[in-house]
Amino acid sequence: MAGLWNDEKQIEYDMKQIRGINERTGAFLRMVSQFDDRRLPNIGIYLNNKMVEVYRYLKEHKMPYFMSEFRSAIYDYLMSFVEQAYMAMNQYVNNINKQVLVGIFDNIKKDEDSLQKYEDMCNRILNFDIERDIEQAIRSHLDTYINRDFYSGDVNVVIDRTNKELKSLGFDISFEHMDAPAKWIPGEIAPELLDEMKEELEQVNSETNKISGKHSKKK
Repeated sequence: MAGLWNDEKQIEYDMKQIRGINERTGAFLRMVSQFDDRRLPNIGIYLNNKMVEVYRYLKEHKMPYFMSEFRSAIYDYLMSFVEQAYMAMNQYVNNINKQVLVGIFDNIKKDEDSLQKYEDMCNRILNFDIERDIEQAIRSHLDTYINRDFYSGDVNVVIDRTNKELKSLGFDISFEHMDAPAKWIPGEIAPELLDEMKEELEQVNSETNKISGKHSKKK
């Protein structure tokens, strides 16, 4: 049925989310280019390419992409690098903004450490290898899953599904059940990690616009 969610709709949804990351990161990189000649990649493009790779990998093995714990583990793991990249972006913007606010427009001291951190996170995604790194990705995914304040499910159901997928994909690894009682916050809708990142990046964009405007006026 056309209305049902499927692999194609899931990958389309993922790509839509990633396009938002591309656009927001692009705004940051345009701001950086006003102060630095360093050419930096867009982390959203790396994430997009890697998830397309995951989609093709599962398709080649005749495994579904939609509702796949394998896919979820990798996506969450790679998004953890995006989150760290966002933190580095925010730190870079704040450093520039502090100088602009006190009237410094020329000879601005750039936060090279933040740019390096951002680039390192890009490379973590670029160099992610499905077959080499899947175990680490799943362990990270499970730890994140049970440590969220809004965790309300049974992690062992996730583990069982994950083990079944790994076996079907030919991996000789499996995960043992965990003693992790479910949590529940009545009456609250739990904030997803991506929503937290969205709020943080909106702040980055706001600061970027302020800096770009002031820098343009100075010119």
